[in-house]
Amino acid sequence: MNYEQQEATIVAAQESLKAGRAALLNKAGGRVYSDEEHNRRAWELDKEFRQTLARASQAAADQAAEAEAVLSQGPENGLLPLTTAELERANQLRAFIAEDAATLGLNELVDRVDAALRSGDRPTVFLYHRAVSARLAGMPTDRYGLRESSRDPHERRLLTTLETLRDRLNERLIDPVKQARREREQAAAREKRSKAVGLIGSVAATSILHERYGPRPAAGTYLHAPESE
Repeated sequence: MNYEQQEATIVAAQESLKAGRAALLNKAGGRVYSDEEHNRRAWELDKEFRQTLARASQAAADQAAEAEAVLSQGPENGLLPLTTAELERANQLRAFIAEDAATLGLNELVDRVDAALRSGDRPTVFLYHRAVSARLAGMPTDRYGLRESSRDPHERRLLTTLETLRDRLNERLIDPVKQARREREQAAAREKRSKAVGLIGSVAATSILHERYGPRPAAGTYLHAPESE
C-alpha cells in the first residue's frame, strides 16, 4: 500500500469537492441551479467524497491489522531445527527431562535448567525449553491471572528465575538467520502500522472538518439523498 498515494488521493478528492461546489455557484455567488437540483448535486459531491474517505480508512485499517498479525507472532518461528543426530539424542532424553520438569521442586528444576544452559547441549536445551514452558503454562492461576504458588515470596523468586532461564534456553535455540529476518519483518510491520494509524488519523481529521464545513442546503430546505436513492 502506497500511503503517500493514499494521502494524495484524499487531497485530490478535497480539490475535486471544492471545484464541484464552486461549479454550483455563478460569479456573483448565486446558485446556478434550482434549490432542489443544487441540493441534489451537492449531496452527490458529498457522497463521493465520503466514499473516498471510507475506502482510504478501510484500506489503512486492513494494513494495520496485517501489521499486528506479524508483530504478534511468537519467537518460536525463528528456532533452528535440530540435526538428525540431535533429534536422535533428544528422543533418548525426552522421557527423563519431561519427568524432571514435571516433578522436581522449583529449586532443583532451576539447578537442572541452569546446568543444561551451561552444558550447551542443544538437544538438552531444546527439551528443557519445551518442558519448562509446559510446566509454567500449566501452573494454576488465581482470578487475577497470577500463579497461585507465586504468593510465596521465595517461590515467586524461583518462578522469576525459571522464566528467565526459559527465555535464555529459547535464545540458545534461535536460528540467527531466521532471527535477523524476523527482526526485519517486525521493523517493517511497525513502520507499516505507524503509517496506517497515521492515515486513519488523517482521514478522521479530514472527516471532522468536512462535517463542520460541509455543503450547505438552500434556505428553507434540507440536504439529503435524492428521492431516487
